[in-house]
Amino acid sequence: MTFAEAPIGSVGMLVIQLAKLSGLTVITTASQKNAGYLKSLGADYVFPYNDPNTPAEIKKITDGKLYLAYDTISEKGTTQLVIDAFGADSDIPKGKKKELINLRSVPRETLDSNADSVIRHRLVGSSTLGKDITLFGIHMPANPVDYAFSIHSYNILERLLKEKRLKHQKTKVLGGLEHVPKGFAYMKEGKISAEKIIYHPAETKQ
Repeated sequence: MTFAEAPIGSVGMLVIQLAKLSGLTVITTASQKNAGYLKSLGADYVFPYNDPNTPAEIKKITDGKLYLAYDTISEKGTTQLVIDAFGADSDIPKGKKKELINLRSVPRETLDSNADSVIRHRLVGSSTLGKDITLFGIHMPANPVDYAFSIHSYNILERLLKEKRLKHQKTKVLGGLEHVPKGFAYMKEGKISAEKIIYHPAETKQ
């Protein structure tokens, strides 16, 4: 079974590892300078995220049979690119449906007619907390099913971390909070890539 993923970020790096541990063939998109690193995490193929030919290339290597995907960005057209990489309804394995997880809400009107045959899911972290929540004026009741799933998932993640079968992403430690402007400048200059900036509040100089 093949699994595809949209442009990579901190969530994507974890998803790659979990997908590989689940026995899937993993295809992801990212900057090509990070291809080696992502393959070390378990990606089987890494295509350039900014190449308009990437969906067609993914279709080619999957023989049009791709039906599972996770868009870990879900903005600036990434969802449409993932949908374009799916196979035709007649090509995907019998009994399967094309399914896509969105990290953020993506309005249907921003997608073309190919989206009609794709079941889209959206992950809402607050639903895993097991209690009622009001967010941005919207009341969301507790979801027992999501809460039970989160407990099950946390147990698995804890075990995988203890067994060192999951790797955290590369980090860049800048020190105390006085270095926050430096971190923002680093990001604005486009230097951050496949890493997370870390600050240590306890080391902040007054």
